[in-house]
Formats: sequence, C-alpha cells, structure tokens
Amino acid sequence: MSAVLFAFLAVLSANGLLGSTETPTRITFDHLCGKLVSNTIQKPVRHGVLELHPFREGDSCCGRTAPAARTRTSHWGNFKFKKVPAGDYWLFVQVNGRDFKMAVHYQPMKYPEYSCSLFTFFAQDSGSFVVDQAVLVD
Repeated sequence: MSAVLFAFLAVLSANGLLGSTETPTRITFDHLCGKLVSNTIQKPVRHGVLELHPFREGDSCCGRTAPAARTRTSHWGNFKFKKVPAGDYWLFVQVNGRDFKMAVHYQPMKYPEYSCSLFTFFAQDSGSFVVDQAVLVD
C-alpha cells in the first residue's frame, strides 16, 4: 500500500522580493510542470497564464523583459512548459489580480525523476508562492 506525503520545497514571498536587492534562491527543477492552486478560493486556477522570464542578477522580475515562454493551465489547473532551454528564470503568474513569482533554475532531463502530478504550486493569500512535492511512500 502506498501513502502520499507532502514535502515542503520552497516559500518565496512575492512581496518580499519586490524591490529587494537580495538575490533570491533559485529552486532547481528538471521539468517545469504541475498544478496551480489559489489559496484564496482553495481551487485550481483555471486557464491561468504562467510565464517564464529571463532571470538576471540584480534585476527584479518581469517588468521590462518579454517572456521566454508562456503556457496556460487546464480546467483542472495543470500546466507544462515545453521546449524551454536550460537556464535561470522567473516563474510568473497573476492570480486574482495579484502577481506571484518564483526564481527557478531549469535543468531539463531526458527522463525526469518526478512526475508533473507530484508538484502543486500554491498562490497564497499572504503573497507567497509555495511549491509542494508529493512523495509516494511504500
């Protein structure tokens, strides 16, 4: 019998990153996909637009840069970026009129270690953007 546990990976305060001169910690992913959920409504974000913007040291997210990639969530909040080159990015999304962003390092693998269904990205009322990874335990 398998059980599912949620392992906390990262919390980044969107408000804390705005105007900050501190370099945010980039979270490494081998694929950029998962489910987007709004904490406000406790439901998946349907047909939301997620963008990847180039990450540059000393620059804040997304103001003057065009997105390197864009994708849309499904009816159930699932999303997947395809054909994105390896590199450092800002993962950006607007949920209920608020901006959420997370610094990520993308290092694609031919055979990713984890399934997309194991990652849930939460846009929280506090302004934090949180990603949880479900871990299957036998």
